[in-house]
Amino acid sequence: MPRLEYFLVSGGAAIDQITGRISAFDILIEIRPVRLPVVFARVVTICSFSFEEDEMNSDCQLVTRITPPGGQAAENRTNFTIRDRHHNIVLNWVGVRINQAGSVDFELRLNENVVAHHDITVHAPQAGRIDGILIYPQA
Repeated sequence: MPRLEYFLVSGGAAIDQITGRISAFDILIEIRPVRLPVVFARVVTICSFSFEEDEMNSDCQLVTRITPPGGQAAENRTNFTIRDRHHNIVLNWVGVRINQAGSVDFELRLNENVVAHHDITVHAPQAGRIDGILIYPQA
């Protein structure tokens, strides 16, 4: 049975082309916008799975779903065939809009089974520094 090693949501990531190692930057747990609505300039979802020998050459479907508070969910479906004991999947999301404070839910499903969640708390607007990962659309 596939085993989830980790599921992260970050502001950026890099993959070493020689070793395949992943570096995640700015792991997202909460944001403090100065006003709403706000748009994530870029969000990266990173997950890693381990597989057993008897699972080699099996087909899988990975679904990543983002549900902002009070907003429309967006999802990505990725199909792959198991060829190695470990699979890393990195997805870049651009333009995720947040209209209100609350929790942004990132859900990860493998073959229709929910295997992980990552939530980002969106605080009510407050004066402060502008977060570089956020874009403020014109009113």
